[in-house]
Amino acid sequence: MCAIGDAAHDPTEHMVPVYYGVDRRKPLFDNFNFYASQLCIRVEMAFGMMTRKWGVLQRPCTVNLSNATKMVQAIARLHNYVIAERLLECGTEQEEGPRRGQISYLVSVPEDENGNPVRLDALFTGSFECHSELRQRMAERVGRLQLTRPVSNRLKSNTNG
Repeated sequence: MCAIGDAAHDPTEHMVPVYYGVDRRKPLFDNFNFYASQLCIRVEMAFGMMTRKWGVLQRPCTVNLSNATKMVQAIARLHNYVIAERLLECGTEQEEGPRRGQISYLVSVPEDENGNPVRLDALFTGSFECHSELRQRMAERVGRLQLTRPVSNRLKSNTNG
């Protein structure tokens, strides 16, 4: 498991920040940055919808911390259930799960060329500053899937020097 963060974080195998500096101008890393930011946007949108839908999240939490954790997990599961049911009723979602080919579908478990899950801890036992094997593999996977930033949203090159 990992968290996707902004460029303020150093990359590790559990914290995957977007690429910054000169690296962000490379097409592979720019495309990764676009899709990583799309994930963050979707998470923020889900939190916004949950807050509006579940009134208990609109006021200060008065339960103890262990119960608050259970409450948030229950709300998240109910929220996902309600969305899945609504999509089934509308006929816009296939019963077997997310539709491939849509922007929002990218499996979080890294895979090799044959689709088998890859254990990154078995591949990479060391670490060196400002590098994450997981981030590199995620960027390469975006490239293999030929996912690119929309042309209308490409990083503008700085012509002022």
